[in-house]
Amino acid sequence: MTFGQPALLIALIALPLIAIGAFFAWIKKGDQWKKLLAPRLRKRLSNPLPAWSHFTSLALALFGAAALIITVAQPENGEEWITPEANGRNILFCIDVSRSMTTPDLNPSRLHAARAATLEILEKFPNDRVGVLAFSGEPLVACPLTLDHDFVKNTINFLTPEDIPYGGSNLTKAVTTGARLLHASGQSSNIMIILSDGEKSATGITEAAKEANKKGVFIYALGIGTTKGEFIPDPSNPNQKFLSRENAPVFSTLNEEPLQQLAAQTNGVYSRGIGSQFLSQLNIALDQMDEYHEHGRDIRIAKHVHKWFLFSGIILIMASIFVRHLPLKPAVAAIILGFSIQPTEANPAAFGAQALKEKKYDEAHRHLSNAASETSGNRAAQFNLAAGSAAFKGNNLNAAADSFSKALTSTNQTTIRNAHYSLATTLYHLGNQTETETKIKHWKGAIEHLQSSIDIPPKHQPSLDNLASIRKQLDNLLSQQQQQNQPQDNSNDKEQDTDKQDQDPNSQNPGNNKEDDQPNKSDSNNNQSPNGEQQPGDQPPNDGNKPEDGENSDQNGNKSDQDAGNQKPPGGEPQPNKTRPGDDKEDNGNETQNTELSERPGETKEERARRLLKKFADFGGKAPRYQPRRFTRPAQDW
Repeated sequence: MTFGQPALLIALIALPLIAIGAFFAWIKKGDQWKKLLAPRLRKRLSNPLPAWSHFTSLALALFGAAALIITVAQPENGEEWITPEANGRNILFCIDVSRSMTTPDLNPSRLHAARAATLEILEKFPNDRVGVLAFSGEPLVACPLTLDHDFVKNTINFLTPEDIPYGGSNLTKAVTTGARLLHASGQSSNIMIILSDGEKSATGITEAAKEANKKGVFIYALGIGTTKGEFIPDPSNPNQKFLSRENAPVFSTLNEEPLQQLAAQTNGVYSRGIGSQFLSQLNIALDQMDEYHEHGRDIRIAKHVHKWFLFSGIILIMASIFVRHLPLKPAVAAIILGFSIQPTEANPAAFGAQALKEKKYDEAHRHLSNAASETSGNRAAQFNLAAGSAAFKGNNLNAAADSFSKALTSTNQTTIRNAHYSLATTLYHLGNQTETETKIKHWKGAIEHLQSSIDIPPKHQPSLDNLASIRKQLDNLLSQQQQQNQPQDNSNDKEQDTDKQDQDPNSQNPGNNKEDDQPNKSDSNNNQSPNGEQQPGDQPPNDGNKPEDGENSDQNGNKSDQDAGNQKPPGGEPQPNKTRPGDDKEDNGNETQNTELSERPGETKEERARRLLKKFADFGGKAPRYQPRRFTRPAQDW
């Protein structure tokens, strides 16, 4: 027999101590009673229990207590291992995170509305396998298909336009990538939910829809935005508006045509925003989808036998009471029954409030989150807001951010404003615990949520104060990062210049460059007429310097020095400085090379390596010239 909580068995040590103490107390009590009454009056004035009745009752009570202690220790008689099986469908969320999704025609922005809609759909299908594909100019698999919905929620809450550095809204490539991802799962039918404003920077929607339809993907599209539209914001611009390539403010509206086309060609549904009708149609479609069959991890199931000890303990205690012939008070009976029966979970909200008063923040967050999951609507948002506050006080910032994000689904403006303000504060503190790049991202998110909190009337003064403070700190951090990168760039330029000098043997003597580039300039000029034409019968002189392979002619069209060397100059005399194989210079080449390889006095290892590389390495001539490419901004990058 094994025990789930063996540490609790240490309480059994107290039982024999109680028995010994009760025995000595009985003896002492009997002695005092004998001193108080005369022997002839004892039976008339008292009715003491016999010793066997007293100790029998005590023994029964102690054995009953031992049985209850063993019950609490969770006795087990063996175990069993089972493999759970899960059935579900594949759902892929394609969320548009392009710059146009920051348009505030939906409060506070289209991207926030897309997040809230995604979380609402996710709550309706807790047993399905879900993935997240973010896209702008390029698609990005932010979360693969998984059953871990908590991870999916965290991924959705932190999606921003900065996650993908490619501007635009390539809806075509997003549909193609999502269809391939779902098809690779092995299911014959899958659901893709697109949340976008319909802005597209690429063609080929029809072909992408046909490919998705062939792969068994049903596209359900949600149009995020309004047909009235609004200017795309840009906090870095003085007029707070995003400018196009022509320096004109960009006005964005909901474009429903590509979304309707995708839904129609894949037998899906299009809806402007989320609603009960869209969710019901999605539920009907999922019921007809191909379900996957997945085996989970093996789970250990213990065979508990505590109920036998619980029943025995109660019987023994009751027998002890009957042996003593004493009535049992109702209060004592309630305590014993409460001790023998394990408490059950009651109202999670009440437990959460009690844990919050006792400053047990982790426990309070757990109970309040459970209370939120059992309700819906504004009440669930309020519970999530309270759960986030408890997690924040317990310094569990990730859990706090998750709870505050769930509170954004409320329809109450005050709750939404408080959720934005609390989420911004959490993101600010999360940024303080991370490196510079992640800190900048978190602080930008905090600024975004504070601005959203300010946009909800009436003006929230704490949000205004914190917004100014965080913006100032972010500007200082960005300037410090720029100053740190500037010296590094200068040092890299210096190192590149030094490497170029090491690679070019002529860089040490700049004055010889022109002579090296045009070695026979003066001679060629002597062999030309004033009109630039070569005089017939003239031959280029040979100064003994043999050119590299591949130089067959000079700039005047003369034969190469190698060909000229095979001809006799005028007069038939050989060239005085002609170098031929077998000369003394080549015979002494090994000796010269050994001298160059040897170390020189006072020369460091770095200097010797640099000298040998300069002498013997072939760097392919001069370093290539740097030709900067002009950045061409695409016509539509929002």
